[in-house]
Amino acid sequence: MTDDTFSVGHPFYFPTQVILLDDDADFLEGVTLMLNKCLSFKIFQSAQQALDYVNNAYKNVHIQERCYSNYKTGPLEPDPLTHIDIDKLHLEILNGSRFQTAFTVIVDYSMPEMNGLEFLLQLKNPFIKKVLLTGQTEHLALFFRQ
Repeated sequence: MTDDTFSVGHPFYFPTQVILLDDDADFLEGVTLMLNKCLSFKIFQSAQQALDYVNNAYKNVHIQERCYSNYKTGPLEPDPLTHIDIDKLHLEILNGSRFQTAFTVIVDYSMPEMNGLEFLLQLKNPFIKKVLLTGQTEHLALFFRQ
């Protein structure tokens, strides 16, 4: 018997935007030529600009605060009830900027401003998926031994 169940993804992960960060413009251009044209992505050559963009975008993710509220029906009720504001949820569905929430970053390790590990450690979003590209494994081995 096969298991026909599947896990439902977190509502903020799809659709999302992929951030590509590398100081090599030719590499970024080559990668973007291979990406699916339906994929939402943004490229950066500056680590600080990418960090500012991703960390500022994370501030707008809190759909719970925009569409849901909790309240108690009385002082003796132990569990709060959750109210879903359908009008706000409808507006959220029509919000085009929800497609611009970055939840995946692909970053080069070796960059002049800051290296890829330093960049990843400064991300404020704990749910973001991280991909580190490098050809310099000896530096990473030292980092992970610490």
